[in-house]
Amino acid sequence: MIDPVLKEEQPHPIRRAAANLGCVHRSVSATDARSPEALTIAGILMSLDASVRSLSAATRIEDLRMEAQGLVRHAQTVDRLREEIRRAPPQRILMSSMHEAHDALLEAAATLTKTETLALPF
Repeated sequence: MIDPVLKEEQPHPIRRAAANLGCVHRSVSATDARSPEALTIAGILMSLDASVRSLSAATRIEDLRMEAQGLVRHAQTVDRLREEIRRAPPQRILMSSMHEAHDALLEAAATLTKTETLALPF
């Protein structure tokens, strides 16, 4: 069982999602580094890195809203991957990390959507 990174360990939701997806990526890549799942997760990880940089350089509330929309799309992708991985018994150990990553992405998106100023709440 792979223990997920929880909010107590990493309060920043995007970084928490990235930490959990990093664990998932390492495990999936160990089985097949060129699998569609491994490549998709790698793409999400790169996008999350870009999101953190974009958020720190945001100059308009609309920038935050756009990033929030991207995070929701990533959460949907993680949910779809979780369903695909669920069917592969050796990968079931990844379910809790994927669930935590999904929830962290939605938490970050909700927080950004509610933000009224450019001061980031996380």
